[in-house]
Amino acid sequence: MRLYLGKLLRKVTNKHLFANQGHAELYLKYRPTYPDSLISRIIEYLHQGRVDNKPDGLAVDVGCGSGQFTRSLGQHFDRVIGVDVSESQLASARLVPRSNIEYLSGSGESIPVSNGSTDLITCAMCIHWLDFPKFCDEVQRVLKPNGCIAAFGYEMQCCRVNGKKVEKIEEAYNKLIQEKTKPYWTPNRKHVFNGYADIQLPFENNKRDNSHVINQEIMLSDFIGCIQSLSFYQSYIKDNPEEQEAAILFQQRVLEILGVDTPPHLTPVTMYLPVFMIMAQKPASQ
Repeated sequence: MRLYLGKLLRKVTNKHLFANQGHAELYLKYRPTYPDSLISRIIEYLHQGRVDNKPDGLAVDVGCGSGQFTRSLGQHFDRVIGVDVSESQLASARLVPRSNIEYLSGSGESIPVSNGSTDLITCAMCIHWLDFPKFCDEVQRVLKPNGCIAAFGYEMQCCRVNGKKVEKIEEAYNKLIQEKTKPYWTPNRKHVFNGYADIQLPFENNKRDNSHVINQEIMLSDFIGCIQSLSFYQSYIKDNPEEQEAAILFQQRVLEILGVDTPPHLTPVTMYLPVFMIMAQKPASQ
């Protein structure tokens, strides 16, 4: 059964989950970047419905956060607008300026661009937070004929070592991160768990592509920072200020398991996150 997100998500959508300046700084510093193959696939999909060779004009990145994916779009479009409800996130995004990128306050339910102006709308890890029927109306309004929407994300997973899973580290992750934060998982997260399988974008020709992977060699401290940037983790530490932070305990446990005496910022691990994506194209006749 296809699920159109609506009242269920409306109750738990809360821009204040992402409004804290410290949280925005964690986003900017630690959130992973999507692979080049992902944006190449989106651009390919956008072009396949065209009968002309006009350049790509405007892309709008809804829920842009601190602008990681927005900046990737800037390499492919004449103009890019990043939209977010959090002024703190927008302030972080503006710390990395690009001449053809603008960051505006707005939302998926009220996209601050004119009718029929947009070639591409992207939603990186945010569509499950939106009032979906209102968002679909906005997509219909702002996209040009043959314009596209792409929504994608990943489920946070345990770090690997030299690209391989380590059972004891997986066990520590489940105990210290998953179990402690589970009470703070909102109903929205089920759509992340199932890879947006229940979400049907407006327009009939929905296309799914789960072939991309975030596969990056990073330092353990960076992985810990990524955990700390998650909204449900922020809710957990807010409710447990006296408890030793779960991410720090996990970091210590990883160092013990690896049997190393290097500091976390010099201890390499692998971030391996399969990416799920759904795309749709507005018909030429609309």
